[in-house]
Amino acid sequence: MKIANPMYPAQRRQRVAPLWTVVLDRLRRGVQLKAVVCPTPTTLEREAILFQHGPAIEETAKLFNGEVSCTDNYAIIAQQLYFAAKAAAQRCPVTVLDRKDAYIGRLGEWSGLFRIEVNLGIEINDPVKVRAARDAVHASAAGVFDRWQRSSETLDQVYLHELKSFGPALAKRYLQHLQQMRDGTLPPMEMVQPSTVQMRSIREGLQEGGVPTDDLAVIGMAFAHSRPCAEIPANRIAAALYAYEARQIAGGMSRPKPSMWSDIELISTTLPYCDAMLVEGHFAEGVRQVRRLLPKECRETPVFSTRRLEEFVSYLDYQISAVPDDQRRAAERLYGYAPPQEG
Repeated sequence: MKIANPMYPAQRRQRVAPLWTVVLDRLRRGVQLKAVVCPTPTTLEREAILFQHGPAIEETAKLFNGEVSCTDNYAIIAQQLYFAAKAAAQRCPVTVLDRKDAYIGRLGEWSGLFRIEVNLGIEINDPVKVRAARDAVHASAAGVFDRWQRSSETLDQVYLHELKSFGPALAKRYLQHLQQMRDGTLPPMEMVQPSTVQMRSIREGLQEGGVPTDDLAVIGMAFAHSRPCAEIPANRIAAALYAYEARQIAGGMSRPKPSMWSDIELISTTLPYCDAMLVEGHFAEGVRQVRRLLPKECRETPVFSTRRLEEFVSYLDYQISAVPDDQRRAAERLYGYAPPQEG
């Protein structure tokens, strides 16, 4: 979105690669034809305010999102935990992921849509607080980076370690949050935490699956330490990407930037609900190397690299060329002209 924003310094100095202009043109055509939609993630909304022209970046995102945005990343994880817990209680396979669980707005419609948001008590309008929160997460991971640098574990070993640590860490954060509430030491803006929402989703899933109300607290904590909890799609993707980062750091790569956590959070929560994704070259290579570890729902999803934009352009051209004639006529009535079909 920075590259598409005319206020972006590199854009003004004409230092943006010419092929980006082609990409943005194809995205514009695809959105007008309802062949392409790029939902705005909450991560972008948080990160945009850290830049000088953040409001303009958010406005630019609206050109491509088709009035569709992603559900909060924490809410996506909570939804996956709900279905996993329900399936575990019923001793049946987990429900196949549904895109409606990840998006706000309806895909493929021309009219304006309502936007519904859930306030988790996290401030996203104060750049100082957002930057401080991001830097705090990065600083708290210093020990993790040191461990990765010294590690001789294989990628698969790191993956299993990261995979298994998700549930216990979630349970620990939840118990800490409850203790702070009892002690009265919790700041007002942190009264609702993602860990609380996610543990509540686990209990709701278990209850829907037939677990008696009196047993929900105990079985909910047990589920947090179980394999079905560890193997929700978002955690499998995140664990695989963390394993990739660990092996890169062990091989001599410098420590990642603070934005790494946001990037992995975004990819891991939204990839299962996408037809395709365009990411930085480093992460595109990471997904390629760990693809065998990903959930089956997204193992074949194309993940394009910003280093090879021509492949993404070809993908967009194909999507545009496949738009039915009646859909093109609808776009002509709406925009006053027919968006070109040819690439």
